[in-house]
Amino acid sequence: MNEWLALARLILIAVFITAGIAKLKNPQSFRDGLIGFGVPYELRNPIGVALPWFELSLAMLLIPSSTVWWTSVAALLLLVAFTLAITFNLARGRHPACNCFGANAKPISAVTLLRNVGLIACSLFLVLYGAQFEHLSIAAWFGGVYASLGVTAMLVGLLVALTGIGGWLILTLTHQQGRLMLRIDNLELRLEAAGIEPVPKPISIVQGLDIGTLAPNFTLPRLRGGTVSLDDLLAMRKPVLLVFSDPGCGPCIAMLPRLALWEQESGIEITLILVSRGTVQENLTKLGEISLDKVLLQTDREVANQYMAVATPSAVRISVDGLIDSHLAFGELDIASLVHESTPHQPRGTSSGLFTSLLPESQSIA
Repeated sequence: MNEWLALARLILIAVFITAGIAKLKNPQSFRDGLIGFGVPYELRNPIGVALPWFELSLAMLLIPSSTVWWTSVAALLLLVAFTLAITFNLARGRHPACNCFGANAKPISAVTLLRNVGLIACSLFLVLYGAQFEHLSIAAWFGGVYASLGVTAMLVGLLVALTGIGGWLILTLTHQQGRLMLRIDNLELRLEAAGIEPVPKPISIVQGLDIGTLAPNFTLPRLRGGTVSLDDLLAMRKPVLLVFSDPGCGPCIAMLPRLALWEQESGIEITLILVSRGTVQENLTKLGEISLDKVLLQTDREVANQYMAVATPSAVRISVDGLIDSHLAFGELDIASLVHESTPHQPRGTSSGLFTSLLPESQSIA
Protein backbone atom coordinates (compact mmCIF):
# COMPACT_ATOMS: atom_id res chain seq x y z
CA MET A 1 0.00 0.00 0.00
CA ASN A 2 2.78 2.43 0.91
CA GLU A 3 4.43 1.98 -2.46
CA TRP A 4 1.23 2.70 -4.39
CA LEU A 5 0.48 5.77 -2.27
CA ALA A 6 3.96 7.15 -2.94
CA LEU A 7 3.61 6.37 -6.65
CA ALA A 8 0.30 8.27 -6.80
CA ARG A 9 1.99 11.25 -5.13
CA LEU A 10 4.84 11.18 -7.64
CA ILE A 11 2.42 11.11 -10.57
CA LEU A 12 0.49 14.13 -9.26
CA ILE A 13 3.71 16.00 -8.42
CA ALA A 14 5.03 15.49 -11.96
CA VAL A 15 1.69 16.48 -13.53
CA PHE A 16 1.25 19.70 -11.53
CA ILE A 17 4.87 20.80 -12.01
CA THR A 18 4.65 20.23 -15.77
CA ALA A 19 1.27 21.95 -16.06
CA GLY A 20 2.30 24.98 -13.99
CA ILE A 21 5.56 25.53 -15.88
CA ALA A 22 3.82 25.11 -19.25
CA LYS A 23 1.29 27.83 -18.38
CA LEU A 24 3.98 30.21 -17.14
CA LYS A 25 6.11 29.66 -20.27
CA ASN A 26 3.24 30.38 -22.66
CA PRO A 27 0.70 32.67 -20.94
CA GLN A 28 -0.91 33.77 -24.22
CA SER A 29 -1.72 30.20 -25.21
CA PHE A 30 -3.12 29.62 -21.71
CA ARG A 31 -5.30 32.76 -22.01
CA ASP A 32 -6.56 31.63 -25.44
CA GLY A 33 -7.46 28.31 -23.84
CA LEU A 34 -9.51 30.08 -21.15
CA ILE A 35 -11.38 31.96 -23.90
CA GLY A 36 -12.00 28.73 -25.79
CA PHE A 37 -13.36 27.04 -22.67
CA GLY A 38 -15.85 29.90 -22.23
CA VAL A 39 -14.41 31.31 -19.00
CA PRO A 40 -16.14 34.65 -18.24
CA TYR A 41 -14.12 37.74 -19.06
CA GLU A 42 -14.02 38.89 -15.41
CA LEU A 43 -12.36 35.63 -14.29
CA ARG A 44 -9.74 35.24 -17.02
CA ASN A 45 -7.06 37.51 -15.54
CA PRO A 46 -7.36 36.15 -11.96
CA ILE A 47 -7.30 32.55 -13.20
CA GLY A 48 -4.49 33.27 -15.65
CA VAL A 49 -2.30 34.65 -12.86
CA ALA A 50 -3.22 32.32 -9.99
CA LEU A 51 -3.70 28.88 -11.55
CA PRO A 52 -0.05 28.16 -12.61
CA TRP A 53 1.26 29.10 -9.17
CA PHE A 54 -1.51 27.14 -7.47
CA GLU A 55 -0.55 24.03 -9.45
CA LEU A 56 3.13 24.46 -8.55
CA SER A 57 2.16 24.92 -4.89
CA LEU A 58 0.16 21.69 -4.96
CA ALA A 59 3.21 19.86 -6.35
CA MET A 60 5.43 21.20 -3.56
CA LEU A 61 2.91 20.46 -0.80
CA LEU A 62 2.56 16.85 -1.95
CA ILE A 63 6.21 16.19 -0.98
CA PRO A 64 6.02 16.62 2.86
CA SER A 65 4.09 13.88 4.64
CA SER A 66 2.37 16.38 6.96
CA THR A 67 0.53 18.20 4.13
CA VAL A 68 -0.14 15.38 1.68
CA TRP A 69 -3.77 14.67 2.72
CA TRP A 70 -5.08 18.23 2.61
CA THR A 71 -3.20 18.85 -0.62
CA SER A 72 -4.75 15.71 -2.10
CA VAL A 73 -8.21 17.08 -1.29
CA ALA A 74 -7.38 20.37 -3.04
CA ALA A 75 -5.94 18.49 -6.03
CA LEU A 76 -9.07 16.34 -6.25
CA LEU A 77 -11.36 19.39 -6.31
CA LEU A 78 -9.22 21.11 -8.96
CA LEU A 79 -9.11 18.02 -11.18
CA VAL A 80 -12.88 17.51 -10.85
CA ALA A 81 -13.41 21.14 -11.93
CA PHE A 82 -11.12 20.61 -14.95
CA THR A 83 -12.94 17.40 -15.87
CA LEU A 84 -16.38 19.01 -15.65
CA ALA A 85 -15.23 21.84 -17.93
CA ILE A 86 -13.85 19.34 -20.47
CA THR A 87 -17.02 17.21 -20.31
CA PHE A 88 -19.26 20.26 -20.78
CA ASN A 89 -17.38 21.42 -23.88
CA LEU A 90 -17.19 17.95 -25.43
CA ALA A 91 -20.93 17.45 -24.83
CA ARG A 92 -21.59 20.65 -26.81
CA GLY A 93 -19.35 19.50 -29.64
CA ARG A 94 -16.63 22.02 -28.83
CA HIS A 95 -12.92 21.18 -28.83
CA PRO A 96 -11.02 24.21 -27.49
CA ALA A 97 -7.24 24.00 -27.33
CA CYS A 98 -5.75 23.05 -23.98
CA ASN A 99 -2.23 24.20 -23.08
CA CYS A 100 -1.96 21.68 -20.24
CA PHE A 101 1.48 20.11 -20.52
CA GLY A 102 3.45 21.99 -23.17
CA ALA A 103 3.89 25.01 -25.39
CA ASN A 104 1.83 23.46 -28.21
CA ALA A 105 -1.84 23.62 -27.27
CA LYS A 106 -3.94 20.71 -28.53
CA PRO A 107 -7.75 20.46 -28.86
CA ILE A 108 -9.41 18.51 -26.08
CA SER A 109 -10.76 15.05 -26.87
CA ALA A 110 -11.91 11.85 -25.19
CA VAL A 111 -8.24 11.13 -24.46
CA THR A 112 -8.04 14.36 -22.44
CA LEU A 113 -11.09 13.29 -20.46
CA LEU A 114 -9.67 9.81 -19.76
CA ARG A 115 -6.36 11.30 -18.65
CA ASN A 116 -8.14 13.53 -16.15
CA VAL A 117 -10.18 10.60 -14.85
CA GLY A 118 -6.91 8.76 -14.18
CA LEU A 119 -5.52 11.75 -12.28
CA ILE A 120 -8.75 11.99 -10.27
CA ALA A 121 -8.29 8.31 -9.36
CA CYS A 122 -4.76 9.05 -8.06
CA SER A 123 -5.91 11.98 -5.93
CA LEU A 124 -8.97 10.10 -4.66
CA PHE A 125 -6.71 7.19 -3.67
CA LEU A 126 -4.58 9.59 -1.63
CA VAL A 127 -7.64 11.19 -0.04
CA LEU A 128 -9.08 7.82 1.03
CA TYR A 129 -5.88 6.19 2.29
CA GLY A 130 -3.23 8.87 2.51
CA ALA A 131 -4.11 9.93 6.07
CA GLN A 132 -3.25 6.42 7.33
CA PHE A 133 0.28 6.63 5.95
CA GLU A 134 1.32 10.21 6.68
CA HIS A 135 4.55 8.92 8.20
CA LEU A 136 5.71 7.80 4.75
CA SER A 137 7.93 10.41 3.10
CA ILE A 138 8.92 10.46 -0.54
CA ALA A 139 12.60 10.05 0.45
CA ALA A 140 11.79 6.96 2.53
CA TRP A 141 9.80 5.51 -0.35
CA PHE A 142 12.72 5.94 -2.74
CA GLY A 143 14.94 4.12 -0.23
CA GLY A 144 12.45 1.28 -0.04
CA VAL A 145 12.20 1.03 -3.81
CA TYR A 146 15.98 0.89 -4.08
CA ALA A 147 16.13 -1.88 -1.49
CA SER A 148 13.24 -3.85 -2.93
CA LEU A 149 14.14 -5.73 -6.07
CA GLY A 150 10.53 -6.83 -6.55
CA VAL A 151 9.18 -3.28 -6.70
CA THR A 152 12.02 -2.19 -8.97
CA ALA A 153 11.33 -5.07 -11.32
CA MET A 154 7.63 -4.15 -11.30
CA LEU A 155 8.34 -0.55 -12.26
CA VAL A 156 10.80 -1.58 -14.98
CA GLY A 157 8.26 -4.01 -16.37
CA LEU A 158 5.56 -1.34 -16.29
CA LEU A 159 7.85 1.08 -18.12
CA VAL A 160 8.68 -1.50 -20.77
CA ALA A 161 4.99 -2.33 -21.23
CA LEU A 162 4.01 1.32 -21.57
CA THR A 163 6.83 1.91 -24.03
CA GLY A 164 5.71 -1.06 -26.10
CA ILE A 165 2.08 0.07 -26.10
CA GLY A 166 3.12 3.62 -27.01
CA GLY A 167 5.32 2.38 -29.86
CA TRP A 168 2.51 0.20 -31.20
CA LEU A 169 0.06 3.13 -31.11
CA ILE A 170 2.53 5.39 -32.93
CA LEU A 171 3.16 2.79 -35.63
CA THR A 172 -0.57 2.18 -36.05
CA LEU A 173 -1.38 5.89 -36.31
CA THR A 174 1.50 6.47 -38.72
CA HIS A 175 0.27 3.63 -40.91
CA GLN A 176 -3.28 4.95 -40.90
CA GLN A 177 -2.11 8.48 -41.67
CA GLY A 178 -0.06 7.15 -44.61
CA ARG A 179 -3.10 5.38 -46.03
CA LEU A 180 -5.23 8.52 -45.64
CA MET A 181 -2.59 10.65 -47.38
CA LEU A 182 -2.46 8.20 -50.28
CA ARG A 183 -6.25 8.30 -50.60
CA ILE A 184 -6.26 12.10 -50.51
CA ASP A 185 -3.54 12.24 -53.18
CA ASN A 186 -5.50 9.84 -55.39
CA LEU A 187 -8.68 11.89 -54.97
CA GLU A 188 -6.86 15.11 -55.85
CA LEU A 189 -5.37 13.50 -58.96
CA ARG A 190 -8.83 12.31 -60.05
CA LEU A 191 -10.28 15.80 -59.48
CA GLU A 192 -7.50 17.40 -61.50
CA ALA A 193 -8.00 14.87 -64.29
CA ALA A 194 -11.70 15.85 -64.36
CA GLY A 195 -10.77 19.53 -64.58
CA ILE A 196 -11.86 20.31 -61.02
CA GLU A 197 -9.44 22.22 -58.81
CA PRO A 198 -9.48 20.76 -55.29
CA VAL A 199 -10.00 23.45 -52.63
CA PRO A 200 -8.89 22.37 -49.15
CA LYS A 201 -11.33 23.09 -46.36
CA PRO A 202 -10.22 23.68 -42.78
CA ILE A 203 -10.99 20.95 -40.25
CA SER A 204 -12.95 23.40 -38.13
CA ILE A 205 -15.38 24.28 -40.98
CA VAL A 206 -18.33 22.76 -39.09
CA GLN A 207 -17.64 24.65 -35.89
CA GLY A 208 -20.08 27.25 -34.69
CA LEU A 209 -23.80 27.31 -34.02
CA ASP A 210 -26.06 24.87 -35.83
CA ILE A 211 -27.64 26.10 -39.04
CA GLY A 212 -31.27 27.07 -38.44
CA THR A 213 -30.82 28.09 -34.80
CA LEU A 214 -31.74 31.58 -33.65
CA ALA A 215 -28.79 33.96 -33.95
CA PRO A 216 -27.85 35.49 -30.55
CA ASN A 217 -28.83 39.14 -30.36
CA PHE A 218 -26.28 41.81 -29.45
CA THR A 219 -25.87 45.54 -29.17
CA LEU A 220 -22.43 46.97 -29.91
CA PRO A 221 -20.95 50.46 -30.25
CA ARG A 222 -20.02 51.74 -33.70
CA LEU A 223 -16.42 52.62 -34.37
CA ARG A 224 -17.33 56.29 -34.77
CA GLY A 225 -20.09 56.61 -32.18
CA GLY A 226 -23.56 55.30 -31.46
CA THR A 227 -24.73 51.71 -31.08
CA VAL A 228 -26.28 49.10 -33.37
CA SER A 229 -28.08 45.86 -32.51
CA LEU A 230 -28.63 42.76 -34.60
CA ASP A 231 -32.33 43.64 -34.75
CA ASP A 232 -31.40 46.98 -36.35
CA LEU A 233 -29.39 45.19 -39.02
CA LEU A 234 -32.10 42.62 -39.74
CA ALA A 235 -34.69 45.39 -40.06
CA MET A 236 -33.14 46.16 -43.47
CA ARG A 237 -34.39 42.74 -44.68
CA LYS A 238 -31.04 41.60 -46.01
CA PRO A 239 -28.83 38.73 -44.81
CA VAL A 240 -26.11 39.81 -42.39
CA LEU A 241 -22.51 38.60 -42.62
CA LEU A 242 -20.62 38.97 -39.33
CA VAL A 243 -16.84 38.98 -39.86
CA PHE A 244 -14.94 38.54 -36.59
CA SER A 245 -11.56 40.27 -36.45
CA ASP A 246 -8.84 41.34 -34.02
CA PRO A 247 -6.39 44.27 -34.13
CA GLY A 248 -3.51 41.93 -33.32
CA CYS A 249 -4.41 39.31 -35.96
CA GLY A 250 -2.09 39.44 -38.98
CA PRO A 251 -4.42 37.60 -41.40
CA CYS A 252 -7.28 39.89 -40.30
CA ILE A 253 -5.28 43.00 -41.17
CA ALA A 254 -4.22 41.48 -44.49
CA MET A 255 -7.90 40.82 -45.34
CA LEU A 256 -9.10 44.39 -44.66
CA PRO A 257 -8.52 45.72 -48.22
CA ARG A 258 -10.55 42.83 -49.61
CA LEU A 259 -13.38 43.57 -47.17
CA ALA A 260 -13.40 47.15 -48.44
CA LEU A 261 -13.64 45.88 -52.03
CA TRP A 262 -16.54 43.59 -51.09
CA GLU A 263 -18.37 46.58 -49.63
CA GLN A 264 -18.04 48.40 -52.95
CA GLU A 265 -18.69 45.40 -55.19
CA SER A 266 -21.92 45.58 -57.17
CA GLY A 267 -24.45 42.82 -56.74
CA ILE A 268 -23.64 41.78 -53.18
CA GLU A 269 -26.97 41.48 -51.41
CA ILE A 270 -25.79 41.19 -47.82
CA THR A 271 -24.99 43.52 -44.95
CA LEU A 272 -21.28 43.02 -44.27
CA ILE A 273 -20.35 43.84 -40.66
CA LEU A 274 -16.83 43.77 -39.24
CA VAL A 275 -16.95 42.84 -35.53
CA SER A 276 -13.59 43.72 -34.00
CA ARG A 277 -12.31 44.04 -30.44
CA GLY A 278 -10.03 46.44 -28.61
CA THR A 279 -10.10 50.22 -28.35
CA VAL A 280 -11.28 52.74 -30.92
CA GLN A 281 -7.72 53.97 -31.44
CA GLU A 282 -6.36 50.45 -31.99
CA ASN A 283 -8.93 49.82 -34.69
CA LEU A 284 -8.49 53.19 -36.38
CA THR A 285 -4.75 52.53 -36.52
CA LYS A 286 -5.39 49.07 -37.94
CA LEU A 287 -7.70 50.42 -40.65
CA GLY A 288 -5.35 53.24 -41.65
CA GLU A 289 -6.60 54.64 -44.97
CA ILE A 290 -8.83 51.64 -45.68
CA SER A 291 -12.45 52.71 -45.97
CA LEU A 292 -14.77 50.37 -44.09
CA ASP A 293 -18.19 51.78 -43.26
CA LYS A 294 -19.55 49.16 -40.92
CA VAL A 295 -17.30 48.37 -37.96
CA LEU A 296 -18.60 47.35 -34.53
CA LEU A 297 -16.49 46.94 -31.40
CA GLN A 298 -16.82 44.27 -28.72
CA THR A 299 -15.05 44.77 -25.41
CA ASP A 300 -13.21 41.46 -25.56
CA ARG A 301 -14.78 38.44 -27.31
CA GLU A 302 -18.27 38.44 -25.84
CA VAL A 303 -20.11 38.37 -29.20
CA ALA A 304 -17.57 36.02 -30.81
CA ASN A 305 -18.07 33.60 -27.91
CA GLN A 306 -21.84 33.74 -28.38
CA TYR A 307 -21.32 32.60 -31.97
CA MET A 308 -18.59 30.10 -30.96
CA ALA A 309 -16.08 31.88 -33.22
CA VAL A 310 -12.91 30.61 -31.55
CA ALA A 311 -10.48 32.04 -34.13
CA THR A 312 -10.00 35.10 -36.32
CA PRO A 313 -10.64 35.92 -39.07
CA SER A 314 -13.92 34.03 -39.19
CA ALA A 315 -17.43 34.79 -40.43
CA VAL A 316 -21.00 33.55 -40.21
CA ARG A 317 -24.08 34.46 -42.28
CA ILE A 318 -27.43 35.27 -40.67
CA SER A 319 -30.65 35.06 -42.69
CA VAL A 320 -33.23 37.83 -42.91
CA ASP A 321 -35.29 35.85 -40.38
CA GLY A 322 -32.49 36.05 -37.80
CA LEU A 323 -31.42 32.40 -38.13
CA ILE A 324 -27.89 31.04 -38.52
CA ASP A 325 -27.55 30.46 -42.27
CA SER A 326 -24.04 29.00 -42.54
CA HIS A 327 -21.30 27.23 -40.66
CA LEU A 328 -18.41 29.38 -39.51
CA ALA A 329 -15.96 30.21 -42.30
CA PHE A 330 -12.31 30.48 -41.23
CA GLY A 331 -9.68 32.39 -43.19
CA GLU A 332 -9.89 34.76 -46.14
CA LEU A 333 -10.58 32.13 -48.81
CA ASP A 334 -13.54 30.57 -47.03
CA ILE A 335 -14.94 33.96 -46.04
CA ALA A 336 -14.67 35.03 -49.70
CA SER A 337 -16.63 31.92 -50.71
CA LEU A 338 -19.30 32.74 -48.12
CA VAL A 339 -19.57 36.33 -49.43
CA HIS A 340 -19.98 35.28 -53.03
CA GLU A 341 -22.45 32.52 -52.18
CA SER A 342 -24.67 35.41 -51.14
CA THR A 343 -24.05 37.30 -54.39
CA PRO A 344 -26.68 36.87 -57.11
CA HIS A 345 -25.31 36.89 -60.65
CA GLN A 346 -25.98 40.28 -62.26
CA PRO A 347 -25.05 41.73 -65.66
CA ARG A 348 -21.75 43.58 -65.58
CA GLY A 349 -22.23 47.25 -64.82
CA THR A 350 -25.32 46.91 -62.65
CA SER A 351 -25.22 47.63 -58.96
CA SER A 352 -27.37 46.81 -56.00
CA GLY A 353 -26.21 49.98 -54.27
CA LEU A 354 -25.99 48.01 -51.03
CA PHE A 355 -22.84 49.48 -49.59
CA THR A 356 -23.43 53.03 -50.75
CA SER A 357 -27.09 53.40 -49.79
CA LEU A 358 -27.67 50.69 -47.21
CA LEU A 359 -28.33 53.14 -44.39
CA PRO A 360 -29.29 56.77 -44.20
CA GLU A 361 -26.48 59.08 -43.10
CA SER A 362 -27.86 59.15 -39.56
CA GLN A 363 -27.85 55.32 -39.47
CA SER A 364 -24.26 54.78 -40.65
CA ILE A 365 -22.77 51.99 -38.56
CA ALA A 366 -19.22 53.28 -38.29
